[in-house]
Amino acid sequence: MKSFLLLLFGLLLSGSLWAEGPAGIVLYYQSGEETFLLLGEDREEQRGWSAFGGGANKGESVKETAARETSEETRGYFEKAWLLGELAEKMPVKSKGYNMFFVEVPFVPAVRVARNELANESNGALREMSRYAWVPVSDLETVLAGKRESIDERFLPEASKRANYWKIWLKNMRDAYEQLACPWLEKEQQSE
Repeated sequence: MKSFLLLLFGLLLSGSLWAEGPAGIVLYYQSGEETFLLLGEDREEQRGWSAFGGGANKGESVKETAARETSEETRGYFEKAWLLGELAEKMPVKSKGYNMFFVEVPFVPAVRVARNELANESNGALREMSRYAWVPVSDLETVLAGKRESIDERFLPEASKRANYWKIWLKNMRDAYEQLACPWLEKEQQSE
């Protein structure tokens, strides 16, 4: 009985019995002096626009959760295995129990992500986002500074139902800015 309890305690400490928590990835690319974020509009529409992520499956690490959720929510365009490789040396930014990573990607038209052929049509998670857009970081910073409440509609597809950022995601991004954890902030500091 004692060895069973020690084994159980060891499993609890290692996290093998449950997942490590919700996680996601902010995908971005740089063009000249501007950084752009790939965002998705939640199909349910009340949430609005955000990067990609969600809850963990049993036994997943935060990196596995972030890669799986991002792959699902980009309709498989960004593959889980590739995303895991990109996360290998990264540490998450912590924000109120959420684990956020940043991954630089090559530019791809947002419509190509939206139209990515689904390998598994029955996986509803692949349809969580209805539209995609590249939004400049400068737009997000304007909202974070309280100068505006919604995304400049010039950056959104015409069929978009809402022009707001998801409030919870905005809080996560505000935490990332306060921690100076966004990669584009590091580049700005280096150029000064």
